[in-house]
Amino acid sequence: MNLRRVLKLMHVTGTLWLALCASFLLILALRQAGVGWWVVFSLSGFSGVAFFFLLSIYLFAIFRGVTRKQMAREHPLTTSPAYILFYDLCPFIGALAGLISLGLLSILSPLEILSITAEGALAMTFVVWILSDPFISAAEGLLPASVAAKRERLAMENQARQQKEEEKQHLLEQIRSFDKKAKEQWNHLLLPLSRELTDHLTAKLPVQEQIRQKAIEFGTKAWQLGGIACMQYLLRLINQQLQERKQEPSLHVAFLWDGIGKWRKPPLREAYITDRK
Repeated sequence: MNLRRVLKLMHVTGTLWLALCASFLLILALRQAGVGWWVVFSLSGFSGVAFFFLLSIYLFAIFRGVTRKQMAREHPLTTSPAYILFYDLCPFIGALAGLISLGLLSILSPLEILSITAEGALAMTFVVWILSDPFISAAEGLLPASVAAKRERLAMENQARQQKEEEKQHLLEQIRSFDKKAKEQWNHLLLPLSRELTDHLTAKLPVQEQIRQKAIEFGTKAWQLGGIACMQYLLRLINQQLQERKQEPSLHVAFLWDGIGKWRKPPLREAYITDRK
């Protein structure tokens, strides 16, 4: 078990001990205020769900490494193993300080011993975790070495972000260039085919068998050239030329292509709407 895992385990244990001390002090205060046990247990029952839910999120954050993300160069003190060890042991150190104070106060009651121990854990943890740690972290972040390290880190992050953006733009340019070349090639090869098929479709006496053969032949060539995208492009060219000849766009070719590669005929509703237009 490495040091990082040991520190996380100690932090979880300290957190659980802190929660136990806080719960004990809350129950003790309620009892001293004259609240009955049935009220105490009912309150603890309702608040227990929320407490364990928040504790689960906190433990998840610890084990996923969400906490203490400071860079070692920017925060040399608060990221050092000695400081983290002291930070994690604060609930136990506070409890130990409470036990030591018992000899000075001559308190012998078991309930008062538990109370002083829990108060010590709570006070020590509050002072270190809530007050001292944020102040120390902010203060060391203002040191010249920390400021220089942060500036260097931000510059590197900015450079990496710019490099990633440049790579993305370069990839987009390659895609656009490839798409442009592909369409130029498709135009060169598919335009004569679309014109020939359009001639058959707009003939005064169209021969359906000839249209079917040519459509299947040209659709197969388009599939071999560029797959579904190329077939869609050929169909678009055919419909454009039909419109240029004052004809309505048709899905007849799309139905004839059914089964070529991955091409599937359009739904009947789409065909009906197209024919109605």
